[in-house]
Amino acid sequence: MLFDIDGTLLMAGGAGRSTIDAIVEEHYGVANALADVRLHGNTDPLILEEVARRHAREEAEVFLPVLRRKFLERMPSVLADRCTLLPGVREFLDRLQGQGVPLGVVTGNYLECAAAKLEVTGLASYFSMLVTATDTALRDDMIRLAVSRLAPLTADRILYVGDTPWDVRAARASGCGCLAVSTSLYSRQDLHREGATWIAPSLRPFSGDAWKFAFAAPAVPGGRS
Repeated sequence: MLFDIDGTLLMAGGAGRSTIDAIVEEHYGVANALADVRLHGNTDPLILEEVARRHAREEAEVFLPVLRRKFLERMPSVLADRCTLLPGVREFLDRLQGQGVPLGVVTGNYLECAAAKLEVTGLASYFSMLVTATDTALRDDMIRLAVSRLAPLTADRILYVGDTPWDVRAARASGCGCLAVSTSLYSRQDLHREGATWIAPSLRPFSGDAWKFAFAAPAVPGGRS
């Protein structure tokens, strides 16, 4: 079973937004640098590239590595007191781990940010595999990479847990099922439209045998609850 991080396992309290805003304001005097930039379901490299294009303009290629370096330097300390687990997460992972279900993370975070979030919330030990935006900037490619690393397990035996339409699309594009949780901005109707296999308000409702629903039906439009 594969998990997204932000909005699925935990909330980071706007750490990424405040860090990027501060860096851009230091360099260009622009406040609220992330206005109109999609964060949910996006990946760190694509977010930083868009910010650099918007605010550095012709200097974007020069500013982007500076932005990335400062972002990665600052994020661990910013995350330290902002991350909070979402309801039912630890209990769900405990039960899955107890039944020997392989657990991995597929996230749009850079590796350094993902590792910091998992460490500060005490989740790092649950996961034997991390695929992050350090591996590839595109979420579809991340899930495909994770599936390849789980061979001989095939995509139809893997469930991706996420909270955005982009998570659902990426899971379906790779042939995995998707448990979508409506824990952030997106409603069950939004997730239903994308064809999530299962939809839930959080991970709290599920018992230790919940992972078996991954194999109950193929990922088809309409979803189940």
